[in-house]
Amino acid sequence: ALASAEGRHADAAGLFARARRAYGVLPQPYAAARAAEGEARARLALGDGAATPALRETAERYARLGATHDAARCRRLLREIGVEVRLPGGRGRKAGGLSQREKEVARLVALGRTNREIADVLFLSTRTVETHVATVLRKLGVRSRTQIAPPA
Repeated sequence: ALASAEGRHADAAGLFARARRAYGVLPQPYAAARAAEGEARARLALGDGAATPALRETAERYARLGATHDAARCRRLLREIGVEVRLPGGRGRKAGGLSQREKEVARLVALGRTNREIADVLFLSTRTVETHVATVLRKLGVRSRTQIAPPA
């Protein structure tokens, strides 16, 4: 991690790869996933094309381990670099995986509307809007309303 922080991404990738292999031999799947993520991030910083599939695999590995926040962090990074991301369990959702109503709610959230304002515009209860917002956040793999991008 220090090598990455110092900008020595090639060294970091090699060190993370060694750690990933070592943890892979031990019964330490989470530590192996963390090392794989570090390696993928270092390779991404180097412009290595193999980083994207490695990061996708790491997100899936985290998801299998039940490490949902770690999986979401990897999916968020993938989205930031322009890679389509599908959620595990066959729910395959990028923004296109949202229902029509969820898309409407997400658009209004991205425009900075409050739940009450969204409820008034869409003729819904505030509680229903809260549920839609929570679902949108989960499906997009983000934690905050501010991370929902405004429409293009």
